[in-house]
Amino acid sequence: YRELAHGRLREVAGLSEYLGALRECRIPFALVTSADRVNVEFGMAQLGLGDLFRQRVLGEDVQRGKPHPEPFQRGAALLGLPPERCLAHEDAVNGVKSAAAAGCRVVALTTTAPAAGGVLARRRTRRTHH
Repeated sequence: YRELAHGRLREVAGLSEYLGALRECRIPFALVTSADRVNVEFGMAQLGLGDLFRQRVLGEDVQRGKPHPEPFQRGAALLGLPPERCLAHEDAVNGVKSAAAAGCRVVALTTTAPAAGGVLARRRTRRTHH
């Protein structure tokens, strides 16, 4: 993978600006990925993102990977937030399912997996009556 991807990775349009705005507004964020440490470090270096993602949950950090909710539950815990207070951005069907199962709100991106946008990731919600 790294040999084929060297020099070919491109940042999703607007990512740096978006993350910069989050930092400026002091909104915490984390990277939750199924990738291993070597590939994450490679990708971050290739994209010039370096240590931008200080909080990370990698594939090797969890017992059960996506679509299980554990990765996003751990990501929320790293941020000190309940998953219900988190917004996940996902470009893979299993990631959308994982984030939704954890209780996060989810934005399904179609940047790498067009089918991710069509996933209906349902979760139980409580209705409150005033």
